[in-house]
Amino acid sequence: VALDQAKPVLVFGLEMSSDDTVEAMLATEGKVSASRMRDGTMQEMDFPKLQAAANNLALAPIFFRDDVYDLAGIRSYVRQVKAIQPDLAVVVVDYLQLTEGAGSADRREQEIAIVSKALRRMAKDDGLAVIALAQLNDDGELRECRAIGMDATVQVTIEMCENEPGARLLRLRQRQGKTGVVVPVSFSGETFEWHPLAHEPEPASGKSFNSNQKRKHK
Repeated sequence: VALDQAKPVLVFGLEMSSDDTVEAMLATEGKVSASRMRDGTMQEMDFPKLQAAANNLALAPIFFRDDVYDLAGIRSYVRQVKAIQPDLAVVVVDYLQLTEGAGSADRREQEIAIVSKALRRMAKDDGLAVIALAQLNDDGELRECRAIGMDATVQVTIEMCENEPGARLLRLRQRQGKTGVVVPVSFSGETFEWHPLAHEPEPASGKSFNSNQKRKHK
């Protein structure tokens, strides 16, 4: 959105630092191996691609915060950015279970539900696309709070595949339109790129990502 349409995007990186996020974006935009960037083993052909990626990203209206964890802080900073960038289009929260609610909830499930509903209201009131990443448990269900799924307009679950390590399945559910759509894609861990696959690989025992790889988009 920021690169192709020049519309402002605000990213709350609650899990990764802004530096790590920018490094991943440089790898994706420049199609340069992230491990070679980190290890200092870049090849000569990598440098012009990395420079071009840096130039493109420097012009993109992307705002980062990796030091805001509470709901009040998120809403406040969204208002600040929208005041100077009225056409703010997208807010990304990575990830939902790391946010802190209003502090009045007795249980963590209720606290996450408060955050989820507040993000939905913010999307509606401010005309924003809010993308909230969320962890799943080992059974592929939303961790800590099912309200996330009920509040979401569109859910995309990323599933591992049985026989192809680089393949993933994106399962879509949405309030309007066709649901249960499955999109086969490939994922490169070196450049963090996603590409469509012509065939549908076999899922890994019906389970989704585990550990830090578990994600569901809202």
